[in-house]
Amino acid sequence: MKVEKVFFQPDKANEAIRSFMVNLLESVLIVILLLVFTMGFRSGLIIGFGLVLTVAVSFPILLSIGITLTQPLYAGGKIVAGHRLAKIGEEAAEEQCRKTRTEVIYDADNAYWTYVPVIEKQKMMNALSAQMDTLFSQVGASIDAGMAITQTRICTTDYLRATGRLVN
Repeated sequence: MKVEKVFFQPDKANEAIRSFMVNLLESVLIVILLLVFTMGFRSGLIIGFGLVLTVAVSFPILLSIGITLTQPLYAGGKIVAGHRLAKIGEEAAEEQCRKTRTEVIYDADNAYWTYVPVIEKQKMMNALSAQMDTLFSQVGASIDAGMAITQTRICTTDYLRATGRLVN
C-alpha cells in the first residue's frame, strides 16, 4: 500500500487567498475600463480612482473594528478525496479478507493432505505388523515342532533375538 498526501489545507488556503486577490484586481480593472468607456477618460479615471480608494480604505477600517472578510475554502475536494480513500480502505479490507480466507483454505488443505498419507502409512504399518506377527508365530511353531533344515540354527537365533528370548 502506498501512502501519499491527498489534501494539504494551508496550500489550499493560500491558493484561495491568491485567487481572491486576483479576482478583486480583475474586477476593479474591469469596472475602471467600463467607467472610462462609458463616462469618458477623465471622468471614468476619477470615479475609478475613487472606487479603488474606497476599497483600500474600507479594509483597514473593517479590520480595526473586528469585521473580517472570509472566503470559505472549497471542501469538496477534501470530501471527494476522503470518499476515495474510504473506498480504497474498503477494497483493501476486502482484499485482506480474501487473502485470509485463501490462506485458511490453503492451510486446511495442506493439513488434510499431510494427514491422509500418515493415516495410510499407519494402516500399512499395522498390516505389516500383523504379517510379521503371523510370520513369527509360524516360525516359532516350526521351531517348536522340530521342523528344521540345515540353517535352523540361524533361523532360531534370529527368531529368538526378534522375540527377545535370546540374550547375548
